[in-house]
Amino acid sequence: MPSAAYCRLVDDLCQLALLPNPKALYERTALTVGKVNFSLVERSGDPYSEVLIYTDLGPLPSQHRDAVLLRLLDINFHLFVGAGSPSCSYNSETQRLTLGVSLLLQAATGQRLLALLGQLADMAHNWRGDHFLERPSPRHAQVRL
Repeated sequence: MPSAAYCRLVDDLCQLALLPNPKALYERTALTVGKVNFSLVERSGDPYSEVLIYTDLGPLPSQHRDAVLLRLLDINFHLFVGAGSPSCSYNSETQRLTLGVSLLLQAATGQRLLALLGQLADMAHNWRGDHFLERPSPRHAQVRL
């Protein structure tokens, strides 16, 4: 059962995004932003709760697979800055790449979450375009939480 704080966040997000029936998203929060699928999960813990955001980047390509996998490892290296850092992973059930991000529930607002989903959707479109192979190293790129 989702917490009252998580339900308020979903209500706020739905109001901003003009989505009807936010209560339908309390238990299973699956959204599409900019043709990118997202799953949001509340993870309760002491002393802080988090919203885990899973971004569906898409399938791994069959061409240049080794180069793509090495690129993803390089990206993970640069994204890791401590607790709550985003990370790329592979979901063997769906056979798709995901980008996971955690957001402190206490600091989350609908506006902040919607902006983050927009950023993540942009990253997913970049992945789908060139699998990050044509981009410079993300040494200074950060997902703004």
